[in-house]
Amino acid sequence: MKFYLSTFFVILTNILFAQDNSVDQPFKNFKNLWEITKDHYCNFDQLKIDWEVRYQYYRHQISDSTTNDELFLICGNLLKELDDRHVWITRKGNYEPTRIESGKERNFLSEFLTMNDVIKFNSVTDSILKSKGFSPLKIIIPSQYGLGVSSGYSISDSLVYLQINGMGGSSVKIKKAMRTIVDSLKSRKGLIIDIRLNGGGYDKKGYLFAKYLTSSDQIAIYKHTRIPKTDEFTSLKKHIIKTTNGQSYTGPVVLLTSDYTLSAADVFALALSNFKNVKIVGNRTGGFFSDVSTYTLPNGWNFTLSTQKYYSINMTNYERIGVQPDYKILNTMQSCKKGEDPVLRKALGFLSKNIK
Repeated sequence: MKFYLSTFFVILTNILFAQDNSVDQPFKNFKNLWEITKDHYCNFDQLKIDWEVRYQYYRHQISDSTTNDELFLICGNLLKELDDRHVWITRKGNYEPTRIESGKERNFLSEFLTMNDVIKFNSVTDSILKSKGFSPLKIIIPSQYGLGVSSGYSISDSLVYLQINGMGGSSVKIKKAMRTIVDSLKSRKGLIIDIRLNGGGYDKKGYLFAKYLTSSDQIAIYKHTRIPKTDEFTSLKKHIIKTTNGQSYTGPVVLLTSDYTLSAADVFALALSNFKNVKIVGNRTGGFFSDVSTYTLPNGWNFTLSTQKYYSINMTNYERIGVQPDYKILNTMQSCKKGEDPVLRKALGFLSKNIK
Protein backbone atom coordinates (compact mmCIF):
# COMPACT_ATOMS: atom_id res chain seq x y z
CA MET A 1 0.00 0.00 0.00
CA LYS A 2 1.07 3.54 -0.61
CA PHE A 3 -0.54 6.86 0.02
CA TYR A 4 0.23 10.29 1.29
CA LEU A 5 -2.04 12.19 3.69
CA SER A 6 -0.98 15.69 4.57
CA THR A 7 -1.05 16.67 8.21
CA PHE A 8 -2.58 19.93 6.99
CA PHE A 9 -5.84 17.98 7.07
CA VAL A 10 -5.48 16.94 10.71
CA ILE A 11 -7.36 19.24 13.08
CA LEU A 12 -6.29 19.13 16.72
CA THR A 13 -8.21 20.86 19.47
CA ASN A 14 -7.78 20.96 23.24
CA ILE A 15 -5.00 18.38 23.26
CA LEU A 16 -2.18 18.60 25.76
CA PHE A 17 1.05 17.13 24.43
CA ALA A 18 3.69 15.51 26.62
CA GLN A 19 7.41 16.08 26.30
CA ASP A 20 9.86 13.23 25.89
CA ASN A 21 13.02 14.40 27.60
CA SER A 22 14.35 10.88 28.08
CA VAL A 23 17.61 9.84 26.41
CA ASP A 24 17.72 6.58 24.43
CA GLN A 25 20.94 5.89 22.52
CA PRO A 26 20.77 8.95 20.27
CA PHE A 27 23.93 8.15 18.28
CA LYS A 28 22.91 4.56 17.61
CA ASN A 29 19.40 5.46 16.42
CA PHE A 30 20.57 8.31 14.23
CA LYS A 31 23.27 6.24 12.58
CA ASN A 32 20.80 3.40 12.01
CA LEU A 33 18.40 5.79 10.26
CA TRP A 34 21.15 7.24 8.10
CA GLU A 35 22.59 3.83 7.13
CA ILE A 36 19.26 2.22 6.25
CA THR A 37 18.41 5.21 4.09
CA LYS A 38 21.82 5.04 2.39
CA ASP A 39 21.38 1.33 1.69
CA HIS A 40 17.74 1.30 0.54
CA TYR A 41 16.57 4.68 -0.77
CA CYS A 42 16.21 4.57 -4.56
CA ASN A 43 16.31 8.18 -5.74
CA PHE A 44 19.69 9.53 -4.65
CA ASP A 45 20.60 9.90 -8.32
CA GLN A 46 17.97 12.64 -8.65
CA LEU A 47 19.17 14.62 -5.65
CA LYS A 48 22.00 17.13 -5.52
CA ILE A 49 23.03 16.18 -1.99
CA ASP A 50 25.97 14.27 -0.56
CA TRP A 51 24.54 11.80 1.97
CA GLU A 52 27.91 11.44 3.69
CA VAL A 53 28.11 15.20 4.16
CA ARG A 54 24.56 15.30 5.51
CA TYR A 55 25.50 12.63 8.02
CA GLN A 56 28.32 14.76 9.39
CA TYR A 57 26.16 17.89 9.47
CA TYR A 58 23.40 16.33 11.57
CA ARG A 59 25.69 14.04 13.56
CA HIS A 60 27.39 17.10 15.07
CA GLN A 61 24.02 18.24 16.42
CA ILE A 62 23.82 15.14 18.63
CA SER A 63 25.44 14.50 21.99
CA ASP A 64 25.20 11.83 24.70
CA SER A 65 22.49 13.92 26.36
CA THR A 66 20.32 14.55 23.29
CA THR A 67 16.71 13.91 24.32
CA ASN A 68 14.22 11.90 22.31
CA ASP A 69 12.33 15.10 21.42
CA GLU A 70 15.52 16.68 20.12
CA LEU A 71 16.61 13.55 18.27
CA PHE A 72 13.21 13.15 16.60
CA LEU A 73 13.50 16.64 15.11
CA ILE A 74 17.08 15.99 13.95
CA CYS A 75 16.07 12.71 12.31
CA GLY A 76 13.10 14.41 10.69
CA ASN A 77 15.30 17.18 9.33
CA LEU A 78 17.68 14.61 7.84
CA LEU A 79 14.82 12.91 6.01
CA LYS A 80 13.47 16.27 4.81
CA GLU A 81 16.64 16.53 2.72
CA LEU A 82 15.10 13.86 0.46
CA ASP A 83 12.00 15.98 -0.31
CA ASP A 84 9.97 12.82 -0.94
CA ARG A 85 6.26 12.41 -0.17
CA HIS A 86 6.83 8.74 0.57
CA VAL A 87 9.36 9.46 3.30
CA TRP A 88 8.34 10.20 6.88
CA ILE A 89 9.21 9.26 10.47
CA THR A 90 6.72 8.51 13.25
CA ARG A 91 6.76 7.75 16.96
CA LYS A 92 4.09 6.55 19.35
CA GLY A 93 2.84 8.54 22.30
CA ASN A 94 1.12 11.81 23.05
CA TYR A 95 4.01 13.92 21.79
CA GLU A 96 4.23 16.81 19.37
CA PRO A 97 5.13 16.11 16.69
CA THR A 98 4.47 12.39 16.31
CA ARG A 99 5.16 12.48 12.57
CA ILE A 100 7.55 14.47 10.40
CA GLU A 101 7.17 14.36 6.62
CA SER A 102 9.86 14.83 4.04
CA GLY A 103 8.06 16.27 1.02
CA LYS A 104 7.43 19.98 0.67
CA GLU A 105 3.89 21.21 0.06
CA ARG A 106 3.05 21.89 -3.56
CA ASN A 107 0.51 24.22 -5.14
CA PHE A 108 -2.77 22.54 -4.20
CA LEU A 109 -2.07 22.26 -0.48
CA SER A 110 -0.68 25.77 -0.37
CA GLU A 111 -4.04 26.96 -1.68
CA PHE A 112 -6.32 24.65 0.32
CA LEU A 113 -4.76 24.45 3.77
CA THR A 114 -7.46 22.89 5.93
CA MET A 115 -10.11 20.21 5.77
CA ASN A 116 -12.77 22.92 5.53
CA ASP A 117 -10.96 24.40 2.50
CA VAL A 118 -11.02 21.01 0.78
CA ILE A 119 -14.70 20.49 1.59
CA LYS A 120 -15.43 23.98 0.21
CA PHE A 121 -13.48 23.16 -2.95
CA ASN A 122 -15.45 19.94 -3.38
CA SER A 123 -18.77 21.72 -2.79
CA VAL A 124 -17.97 24.18 -5.60
CA THR A 125 -17.38 21.25 -7.93
CA ASP A 126 -20.70 19.73 -6.84
CA SER A 127 -22.53 23.01 -7.44
CA ILE A 128 -21.20 23.35 -10.97
CA LEU A 129 -22.15 19.76 -11.78
CA LYS A 130 -25.65 20.36 -10.41
CA SER A 131 -26.00 23.49 -12.55
CA LYS A 132 -25.09 21.38 -15.59
CA GLY A 133 -27.82 18.84 -14.89
CA PHE A 134 -25.78 16.14 -13.20
CA SER A 135 -27.44 13.88 -10.65
CA PRO A 136 -26.37 13.87 -6.98
CA LEU A 137 -23.15 11.94 -6.41
CA LYS A 138 -23.74 8.21 -6.05
CA ILE A 139 -21.26 7.08 -3.40
CA ILE A 140 -18.97 4.18 -4.34
CA ILE A 141 -16.48 4.40 -1.48
CA PRO A 142 -16.90 6.48 1.70
CA SER A 143 -14.23 9.01 2.67
CA GLN A 144 -10.79 7.37 2.75
CA TYR A 145 -7.63 8.17 4.72
CA GLY A 146 -9.30 11.00 6.65
CA LEU A 147 -9.80 13.17 3.58
CA GLY A 148 -13.42 13.99 4.35
CA VAL A 149 -14.85 13.56 0.83
CA SER A 150 -16.17 10.34 -0.68
CA SER A 151 -15.67 8.72 -4.08
CA GLY A 152 -18.63 8.40 -6.42
CA TYR A 153 -20.20 9.16 -9.78
CA SER A 154 -22.78 11.53 -11.20
CA ILE A 155 -24.69 11.36 -14.48
CA SER A 156 -26.14 14.01 -16.80
CA ASP A 157 -27.97 13.67 -20.11
CA SER A 158 -24.70 13.63 -22.06
CA LEU A 159 -21.82 12.94 -19.63
CA VAL A 160 -20.70 10.90 -16.65
CA TYR A 161 -18.53 12.37 -13.89
CA LEU A 162 -16.46 9.99 -11.73
CA GLN A 163 -14.63 11.29 -8.66
CA ILE A 164 -11.99 8.96 -7.16
CA ASN A 165 -10.58 10.34 -3.91
CA GLY A 166 -8.46 7.37 -2.88
CA MET A 167 -7.22 4.14 -4.43
CA GLY A 168 -8.79 1.87 -1.85
CA GLY A 169 -12.15 0.42 -0.90
CA SER A 170 -14.14 -2.61 -1.95
CA SER A 171 -13.22 -4.17 -5.29
CA VAL A 172 -16.77 -5.53 -5.53
CA LYS A 173 -18.22 -2.02 -5.19
CA ILE A 174 -15.74 -0.59 -7.70
CA LYS A 175 -16.61 -3.26 -10.27
CA LYS A 176 -20.35 -2.74 -9.75
CA ALA A 177 -20.00 1.03 -10.12
CA MET A 178 -17.83 0.79 -13.23
CA ARG A 179 -20.27 -1.60 -14.89
CA THR A 180 -23.05 0.90 -14.20
CA ILE A 181 -20.92 3.76 -15.56
CA VAL A 182 -19.97 1.86 -18.71
CA ASP A 183 -23.63 0.94 -19.28
CA SER A 184 -24.66 4.60 -18.81
CA LEU A 185 -22.01 5.73 -21.29
CA LYS A 186 -23.65 3.70 -24.05
CA SER A 187 -26.16 6.54 -24.41
CA ARG A 188 -23.79 9.37 -23.42
CA LYS A 189 -20.84 11.04 -25.05
CA GLY A 190 -18.03 11.48 -22.56
CA LEU A 191 -16.51 10.69 -19.17
CA ILE A 192 -14.77 13.00 -16.69
CA ILE A 193 -12.58 11.31 -14.08
CA ASP A 194 -11.55 13.57 -11.19
CA ILE A 195 -8.50 12.51 -9.12
CA ARG A 196 -7.43 15.95 -7.90
CA LEU A 197 -8.04 14.94 -4.26
CA ASN A 198 -6.56 11.46 -4.61
CA GLY A 199 -3.53 10.97 -2.34
CA GLY A 200 -3.05 7.34 -3.30
CA GLY A 201 -3.66 3.87 -1.91
CA TYR A 202 -3.21 0.64 -3.87
CA ASP A 203 -2.00 0.49 -7.47
CA LYS A 204 -4.27 -2.50 -8.12
CA LYS A 205 -7.37 -0.43 -7.29
CA GLY A 206 -6.38 2.11 -9.92
CA TYR A 207 -5.86 -0.68 -12.44
CA LEU A 208 -9.34 -1.96 -11.57
CA PHE A 209 -10.89 1.36 -12.56
CA ALA A 210 -8.70 1.57 -15.67
CA LYS A 211 -9.56 -1.88 -17.03
CA TYR A 212 -13.06 -0.63 -17.85
CA LEU A 213 -11.58 2.07 -20.09
CA THR A 214 -9.80 -0.09 -22.65
CA SER A 215 -10.93 -2.71 -25.16
CA SER A 216 -7.54 -4.45 -25.18
CA ASP A 217 -4.84 -5.31 -22.68
CA GLN A 218 -2.58 -2.32 -21.99
CA ILE A 219 0.85 -2.01 -20.42
CA ALA A 220 0.42 0.33 -17.45
CA ILE A 221 3.95 0.84 -16.14
CA TYR A 222 7.31 -0.82 -15.62
CA LYS A 223 9.02 -0.83 -12.23
CA HIS A 224 11.95 -2.28 -10.35
CA THR A 225 13.32 -2.22 -6.81
CA ARG A 226 16.71 -1.14 -5.54
CA ILE A 227 18.85 -4.02 -4.32
CA PRO A 228 19.95 -3.00 -0.78
CA LYS A 229 23.53 -1.84 -0.28
CA THR A 230 24.15 -1.68 -4.04
CA ASP A 231 23.49 0.72 -6.89
CA GLU A 232 21.74 -2.09 -8.78
CA PHE A 233 18.03 -2.76 -9.24
CA THR A 234 15.99 -5.91 -9.72
CA SER A 235 14.78 -6.88 -13.18
CA LEU A 236 12.03 -4.68 -14.59
CA LYS A 237 8.50 -5.90 -13.97
CA LYS A 238 5.74 -5.12 -16.45
CA HIS A 239 2.26 -4.39 -15.11
CA ILE A 240 -0.59 -4.98 -17.53
CA ILE A 241 -4.15 -3.69 -17.32
CA LYS A 242 -6.38 -6.56 -18.41
CA THR A 243 -9.46 -5.65 -20.40
CA THR A 244 -12.96 -6.64 -19.22
CA ASN A 245 -13.77 -8.43 -22.49
CA GLY A 246 -16.60 -6.31 -23.83
CA GLN A 247 -17.57 -4.37 -20.70
CA SER A 248 -15.47 -1.33 -21.50
CA TYR A 249 -15.82 2.29 -22.55
CA THR A 250 -13.42 3.64 -25.17
CA GLY A 251 -14.99 7.02 -25.93
CA PRO A 252 -13.66 10.46 -24.91
CA VAL A 253 -12.26 10.72 -21.36
CA VAL A 254 -10.96 13.81 -19.56
CA LEU A 255 -8.82 13.16 -16.48
CA LEU A 256 -8.61 15.97 -13.89
CA THR A 257 -5.36 16.14 -11.91
CA SER A 258 -3.53 18.31 -9.37
CA ASP A 259 -0.18 18.12 -7.67
CA TYR A 260 -1.99 16.45 -4.76
CA THR A 261 -2.64 13.55 -7.16
CA LEU A 262 -0.06 11.26 -5.58
CA SER A 263 1.35 7.77 -5.33
CA ALA A 264 -1.14 5.17 -6.61
CA ALA A 265 -3.04 8.07 -8.20
CA ASP A 266 0.21 9.11 -9.92
CA VAL A 267 0.38 5.55 -11.28
CA PHE A 268 -3.25 5.66 -12.43
CA ALA A 269 -2.63 8.94 -14.26
CA LEU A 270 0.54 7.55 -15.85
CA ALA A 271 -1.35 4.47 -17.04
CA LEU A 272 -4.22 6.52 -18.51
CA SER A 273 -1.82 8.92 -20.22
CA ASN A 274 -1.08 6.00 -22.56
CA PHE A 275 -4.73 5.76 -23.65
CA LYS A 276 -5.36 7.61 -26.92
CA ASN A 277 -8.89 8.59 -25.90
CA VAL A 278 -7.75 10.34 -22.67
CA LYS A 279 -6.91 14.03 -22.25
CA ILE A 280 -5.50 15.35 -18.96
CA VAL A 281 -6.59 18.73 -17.58
CA GLY A 282 -5.28 20.46 -14.44
CA ASN A 283 -1.82 20.56 -12.90
CA ARG A 284 0.94 17.99 -13.12
CA THR A 285 0.56 15.09 -10.70
CA GLY A 286 2.68 14.93 -7.55
CA GLY A 287 5.33 12.66 -9.04
CA PHE A 288 5.85 10.19 -6.18
CA PHE A 289 5.29 6.68 -7.49
CA SER A 290 7.14 4.15 -5.33
CA ASP A 291 5.53 1.75 -2.90
CA VAL A 292 6.33 2.68 0.71
CA SER A 293 8.85 0.50 2.56
CA THR A 294 8.79 0.74 6.38
CA TYR A 295 11.73 0.34 8.75
CA THR A 296 12.03 0.38 12.55
CA LEU A 297 14.80 1.99 14.59
CA PRO A 298 16.17 0.39 17.78
CA ASN A 299 14.10 2.82 19.88
CA GLY A 300 10.86 1.76 18.16
CA TRP A 301 10.39 4.73 15.84
CA ASN A 302 9.21 3.86 12.34
CA PHE A 303 10.24 5.54 9.13
CA THR A 304 9.47 5.00 5.46
CA LEU A 305 11.44 5.17 2.23
CA SER A 306 10.90 4.99 -1.51
CA THR A 307 12.68 1.90 -2.82
CA GLN A 308 11.23 1.50 -6.33
CA LYS A 309 11.47 3.33 -9.64
CA TYR A 310 8.45 3.48 -11.96
CA TYR A 311 8.62 4.05 -15.73
CA SER A 312 6.16 4.84 -18.49
CA ILE A 313 5.75 2.53 -21.46
CA ASN A 314 8.54 4.46 -23.22
CA MET A 315 10.78 4.02 -20.15
CA THR A 316 10.54 7.60 -18.88
CA ASN A 317 10.85 8.06 -15.12
CA TYR A 318 8.47 10.79 -13.91
CA GLU A 319 9.57 10.77 -10.28
CA ARG A 320 9.35 14.34 -8.92
CA ILE A 321 8.27 15.46 -12.41
CA GLY A 322 4.75 14.09 -12.39
CA VAL A 323 2.44 13.23 -15.25
CA GLN A 324 2.02 16.38 -17.33
CA PRO A 325 -1.44 17.65 -18.34
CA ASP A 326 -2.49 18.32 -21.91
CA TYR A 327 -4.10 21.54 -20.64
CA LYS A 328 -2.48 23.11 -17.57
CA ILE A 329 -4.96 24.94 -15.34
CA LEU A 330 -4.65 25.50 -11.57
CA ASN A 331 -7.30 25.52 -8.90
CA THR A 332 -6.92 28.42 -6.47
CA MET A 333 -8.69 29.48 -3.29
CA GLN A 334 -9.50 32.78 -5.00
CA SER A 335 -11.47 31.06 -7.77
CA CYS A 336 -13.04 28.72 -5.21
CA LYS A 337 -14.35 31.68 -3.18
CA LYS A 338 -15.96 32.96 -6.38
CA GLY A 339 -17.72 29.63 -6.83
CA GLU A 340 -15.58 28.66 -9.80
CA ASP A 341 -13.70 25.51 -10.70
CA PRO A 342 -11.71 26.37 -13.86
CA VAL A 343 -10.37 22.84 -14.25
CA LEU A 344 -13.82 21.27 -14.31
CA ARG A 345 -15.06 24.08 -16.58
CA LYS A 346 -12.28 23.30 -19.06
CA ALA A 347 -13.19 19.61 -19.07
CA LEU A 348 -16.87 20.35 -19.68
CA GLY A 349 -16.00 22.82 -22.42
CA PHE A 350 -13.55 20.44 -24.08
CA LEU A 351 -16.08 17.62 -24.23
CA SER A 352 -18.88 19.87 -25.50
CA LYS A 353 -16.66 21.15 -28.34
CA ASN A 354 -15.10 17.83 -29.28
CA ILE A 355 -18.06 15.48 -29.02
CA LYS A 356 -20.32 15.25 -32.05
